[in-house]
Amino acid sequence: MKFHILLTLFLVLFVSFLSSSNCYTFYVDWVLHPKEKYNDWAGKMRFQVNDTIIFKYEKGSDSVLLVQKDDYDKCERKQPLMEMNNGSSEFKYPHSGPFYFISGKEGHCQKGQKMITVVMAVRHGTPSIHPPTAPSPKHHGPVTPGPAHSPYHHGPVAKPPTGSSPVPALAPGPIAKPPTGSSPVPALAPGPIAKPPTALTPGPAQSPYHHGPISNPPTASSPAPYPGPALSPTHHGPSPSP
Repeated sequence: MKFHILLTLFLVLFVSFLSSSNCYTFYVDWVLHPKEKYNDWAGKMRFQVNDTIIFKYEKGSDSVLLVQKDDYDKCERKQPLMEMNNGSSEFKYPHSGPFYFISGKEGHCQKGQKMITVVMAVRHGTPSIHPPTAPSPKHHGPVTPGPAHSPYHHGPVAKPPTGSSPVPALAPGPIAKPPTGSSPVPALAPGPIAKPPTALTPGPAQSPYHHGPISNPPTASSPAPYPGPALSPTHHGPSPSP
């Protein structure tokens, strides 16, 4: 507990030291006709809390009055917030905000011997550890369309077998007899059609309404059909010739 109290006191003293080490002193020749208008000069300065302004003038011939804004506008000298008349009037800014000064000599304020100084907020010695970040702007641009898919596609389609992959045999079924030289080509007996090998990974999209491979009909000079490699599942083959 004592450690936290000591740490807090140390931080307060450290910040106070930083603030006091960065304070500045401003000197003003308090006269009726200055070389530069007082408000033009004050607008170029950066006044901070705990800075000091010193008005230089001949003692007994003039004074400096700190007044409210209304009294500043009207050059009213009867109710000043502070009166300084020692010839070297020193004023330390206690807080941020505007401060209004006018001459205490009759008629001088109306002739332009007055000044407004604006004190900025208190300086901090250390910047914030976690500065706030601007939120990311919402994106309202067009959405990039994805790749087009074939219509009526339901799930992954098997890839066509390659030359090095094992070839599944056709399911056993009735086999047509070889045709004779003069007999017409018989149609294949109905039987189960071999399904293409399935795969876990999706392959390229196939044509719509694809129903699997169909074996070619035998020709007149070819031997009896036998189980062989399945055709690539790309499209419907031509119907057998009569």
